[in-house]
Amino acid sequence: MKRYWKVQLRRLIRPLPWALLTVLVILAALLLLARGVMEDARQDHQKMKVAVVGIQEDPLLQMGLVALQNMDASRYSLELLEMDEAQAKAALEKGEIAGYGVIPPDFAQEAMYGHFLPITFVTTPGSAGMVSVLKEEITAAIEEILVTAQKGIYGSWNLLTDHGLEGEAQGIVNGISLTYVELVLARNRVYTLEELGISQGLTLVQHMALGILVVFLMLAALCYSPVLVGGEHTLSRLLASRGVGAGKQILAELGSFLVSFSLLLLCAGALGLLAAHLGGFSLPSVKTLLFWVWTALPVVVMVAAWSFFLFSLAKELVSGVLLVALLSLALCFAGGCMYPASFFPDAVRQTARFLPTGLAMEQLSCCVTGGQGSGGWLLLYSAGFAALTWLHRVGSILGGGSVAAPE
Repeated sequence: MKRYWKVQLRRLIRPLPWALLTVLVILAALLLLARGVMEDARQDHQKMKVAVVGIQEDPLLQMGLVALQNMDASRYSLELLEMDEAQAKAALEKGEIAGYGVIPPDFAQEAMYGHFLPITFVTTPGSAGMVSVLKEEITAAIEEILVTAQKGIYGSWNLLTDHGLEGEAQGIVNGISLTYVELVLARNRVYTLEELGISQGLTLVQHMALGILVVFLMLAALCYSPVLVGGEHTLSRLLASRGVGAGKQILAELGSFLVSFSLLLLCAGALGLLAAHLGGFSLPSVKTLLFWVWTALPVVVMVAAWSFFLFSLAKELVSGVLLVALLSLALCFAGGCMYPASFFPDAVRQTARFLPTGLAMEQLSCCVTGGQGSGGWLLLYSAGFAALTWLHRVGSILGGGSVAAPE
């Protein structure tokens, strides 16, 4: 057993330099992909452009649009543009605006008497969610500034006129109207915005970084495909006849693979830290680095057991690479590594929490949030993958018959 373990360790350590080169290529490709994703995310945080149609002939609405553009807090996230319908439609088709709203004629005049005409929102399917939110915000604003203010203003007017104060009513009502407008325009002062993150307390950048790290770990195991794919079952049966059963074989091979895989990741991490240092970034303390390594260890064990199990199922190199790559990427996608879990339906979101990649994201998030991870569940998954590999090896040994030991 000890001798077989040494042989396997030498076999898996030997391709380490070439594996390191391959890992660096994979990492570079993922970083380029991440840069593109972050550029898209940065664009999503820019001002949303929405056109307003139907206010050209209404001075009241034009005055309201100017007030929104210059005084309301929405100007920091929403850019309102005045267009006619033909211009707005052409801009929407070109993707220059997210949508436009068509305000019907006499909208302001009707609203002054309590009659609210519907506003038509036009958008593309890709922006439907945004317009739903915008529609709710505009509806809430109309209800707040028109319905509530209308009751207060007309109620005050009726109260003053009923008591014979018609001469003073106009000035008082104007003051009340300005007070309502000031309250609506200053509504951002009555609350405090606190962002808890998009997933497990992580910001979008942190979530994307950890997701890329999990994808990188899952794909880094492909470097060992020429060594682990296409194992000879005859050797397994021969070892079994010499007293090295399937369990001992799996323990020696998987243990050697885990040691070599860990060394590969440590080398890649050291090169990454060196590149960061040369780039002028400050490096974390040794204590922090050790904490990161200890936190990531259950994830590395799970990835090694998962990849080793899939490699054992493949008989050819191409099929082994495709099997590991496709299943690993599918698992990363379903586990929320590529997109936050909140983007998926409830059923998928609940399932993602129990997938190995979802648990890996939760475990690695402890490096940022300092919370409690899921290392125990990852080790349980690792034991399950090892058990499946053992069952497959037992089936291969028993299915091939006995092998006579040489004299």
